[in-house]
Formats: sequence, structure tokens, C-alpha cells
Amino acid sequence: MAVSYRARVSADANLGHLAVVQAITGRDAGLGLEAAELVSGWTLITGLVSAAVRLGRIGHSASQRSLATARARLTELLAETPDDDAMPSSFTPFIDIAVSRGPLRHVRMFTT
Repeated sequence: MAVSYRARVSADANLGHLAVVQAITGRDAGLGLEAAELVSGWTLITGLVSAAVRLGRIGHSASQRSLATARARLTELLAETPDDDAMPSSFTPFIDIAVSRGPLRHVRMFTT
């Protein structure tokens, strides 16, 4: 599934969102729901902490404390069962859209 999706992404710049790619590659790797949720959560946590370190907002020790706190919170969140009518959502696409529309988009450090 990942191979065919990659071809579609290469042909259409509107495709390729992280959540979709994670779901497809998790399925191809044979991950169950719990493992896929854990990988997704861990990817988010490490990405945010790594960005904070790269941008000089926190140092190594603070990053380790942040990771420990985030791991504990991720464990709590994954233990919860969402309501049957709950819709999946993510905040990062909203941030990417807001940044791309912002007045300072020409001075961004990273492209999205």
C-alpha cells in the first residue's frame, strides 16, 4: 500500500500528510492499533522535543525531563478509549496552514 501511495504523492502535491503516511506504513508493517498509536505519539513527542533543542529553547537535560513527562502523559492518553462517535484529529496540519498563511512566511526557517 505504501508503494502505491508514494506514487500518488509524487503525482499530487496535495497528498502526503503525516497521519495518512503513518497509518499506511503502520498497516504495511503489520502494526496493530495499539502499536500504531504508540509509534504516532512517540513520533510527535520526539519531533517536538528535538525541534526545541535544535532551536535552542531547551538543553539536553530539559529535553530528557520533557520526554519523561510526555511519555507518562502518552501512556495515560493511550489508556483512554475514545467515544464511538469521536472523530480523529490532529493539530499539526492547522499549525502548518496558519504558518503558511502568516505575514512572516517568507522568513521561516523550515518549509512545510
